[in-house]
Amino acid sequence: MNLKRNFLTRAKQTGAIALAAGVIVGSIAINETKPVKADERVTAGVSTLISDSKYQKATASLAANTENSVSENDENQSVDTEWANRLMTTVDDHMNVRANADSNSALVGKLRKGDVATFDTNENGWYHITSGNVNGYVNASYVVTGDDAKNLAKTVCETTATSKSAGLRVRANADSNSSIVTSLYEGQTVSVNIEANTVDGWVAVKTTAGDGFVNSDYVTVEQKMGTAITIEEEKAAIKAEEEKKAKEDAAKEASKEQATTQTTQTTSSNNSAYAINTSADAQTLMAAVIQCEAGNQPYEGKVAIGSVIMNRIRRGYASSVSGVVFQKNQFYPATSAKLARVISNGPNATCMQAAADALAGADMVNGCTSYRPVWTGRSGYVLYGHVFF
Repeated sequence: MNLKRNFLTRAKQTGAIALAAGVIVGSIAINETKPVKADERVTAGVSTLISDSKYQKATASLAANTENSVSENDENQSVDTEWANRLMTTVDDHMNVRANADSNSALVGKLRKGDVATFDTNENGWYHITSGNVNGYVNASYVVTGDDAKNLAKTVCETTATSKSAGLRVRANADSNSSIVTSLYEGQTVSVNIEANTVDGWVAVKTTAGDGFVNSDYVTVEQKMGTAITIEEEKAAIKAEEEKKAKEDAAKEASKEQATTQTTQTTSSNNSAYAINTSADAQTLMAAVIQCEAGNQPYEGKVAIGSVIMNRIRRGYASSVSGVVFQKNQFYPATSAKLARVISNGPNATCMQAAADALAGADMVNGCTSYRPVWTGRSGYVLYGHVFF
């Protein structure tokens, strides 16, 4: 009996110790903050009471948990790895890129505000970078790297959204039933409003007609990051800009001359004579036609009228808006006193914006060059009060 009692007592004691050891091992397995202490805790007078197989299982479990923890951490950080060796300048305009890590070295290019470069070494306060066609060194005092560069890019680099379809509607709110601010033509690029609240399925954008939202399925969003420019590229860009300005100045001068020699077209309608100012600029003239033809229609119906005018120019009917509008027997408003009054008083803001969108390339009628009132029964593409063909 004594032998049996002693055996049971020892068995209970051994079980209790083993259970305690199991608790300790279990706590180690889930305590991932100090994995290096695991073996110390297990071997501190406890491991001798645990079989080799149990000890191996416990430490293997600890190792697996620790490995998984490291793997998960790496996964969380992988989002920013593309910026690990990137940098941007913190100057307001540009900084010099030198041939060598020396401020007296030859100038090989410029890293401008918004440009992103890749670096591979840091030599005595100088980063060796590559960006665009530039390969050289920049002073580390005027750049930020890694996450700091990424955050700077969000501030100084424009984020844009490009429409993937014609007539993409910009809504006042992130709701398909919200009012229409304007429409985008295929390929049109607008700025993303990074200050607006993020809404799943929608992209906040800024347009000339106002801020709004577009369906994210129909736009391509990208961040516009520049690259450094070589000295030769900078000279070529300056020359191109000078030539562009010269052409613009010449065009403005020609426009002034046309304005001083403006002509009028006189015709009659219902036995009344009126004069139409044919020297009105393209946007005003188109907006006036839009107001006459679709002034009471939703915005898309207004842009559609302007689209027809632009499609006629593309098809060679005439080389200008006025040429199309005043072609004989083509546009009813061109022979109405109403057009003269609208031009004289100035088209309303909505029609002016619709004209601006049409001039910019918005095509709401898929290339149609003519339209009639729906009541005429003409077959074609129907949009509000008109049928286009």
